[in-house]
Parts: sequence; C-alpha cells; structure tokens
Amino acid sequence: VLAAMVALKDLTIGVIGVGTIASSCIKGLLCPDASIHPKRIILSPRNAEKSAQLLHEFGAEKVEIAQNNQAVLDAAEVILIAVLVPQADSVLSELRFESRHHIISLMAAVSLSLLVELTAPATKCCIAIPLPIVAKRRGVTLMMP
Repeated sequence: VLAAMVALKDLTIGVIGVGTIASSCIKGLLCPDASIHPKRIILSPRNAEKSAQLLHEFGAEKVEIAQNNQAVLDAAEVILIAVLVPQADSVLSELRFESRHHIISLMAAVSLSLLVELTAPATKCCIAIPLPIVAKRRGVTLMMP
C-alpha cells in the first residue's frame, strides 16, 4: 500500500465523465488531509459545471479541464471512467486507449470483459464501486479484480 501511495504523487489521473461519483473520488484524492496527492488530475469537459467547480476548489496547479476526452487520455496514465452505462459504448469507442493506461471503471453495470474490450489495447483494468463518502476519505470502495 505504501508503494502505491508513493507512486500516486508521480501520476496524472484522467477522468472521463465528471459526475457525482467521479467528483467525490477527486475530492478524496485531493483532500487537504491526504498525505500524498496525485501529480495532476485532468477532467473531461463534458460536465462543464462540475469540472469548473473542481477547478475552482483545487486550483489550476492540481486540476485541468481538457479540450476533449481524447486529450484526457493523452495526458494521463491512470484513467477513471465514470460515464453513464448507456453512454459507455458510444463515448469509449471514439477514444484511442494505449497499453500504458491503467483503467479504473466506476460503471458497475459494465462487465470487466466488456471494459477490456472497450479500452483495448489497455489491459490493466479494474472495476471500482465507491460511494460519495469517498470525498471525505471515508467508507469502503470495492474493487475487482
């Protein structure tokens, strides 16, 4: 766990789909109480209001709003996918993922096999199920595998 936390400070996290759950995760990652933060978080522009809110709350040094979803992927190593399940295929099929990407899906109803298919050639994929309380660095987040 300590090694993962230390590595976090060197990572840029990209977020595709900035809704309530993704916003909560970002707030938890950038919480002032956290001892280690990611280097930077790049947000998709889709939910302009929530993205602007996060930019205002944490500043341009930590949060950036990308021009489009592909720019999020181009700038980040870890990709948090939080689009609505009905939009998953249409949003993700337009993107060029790379093998260097680590994919964390917050779409509980999308199977791991479909996630791997939609994000190929990325192979480091997992599904996480956080609750909004993660914004306060509390609660449990289920992950698989």
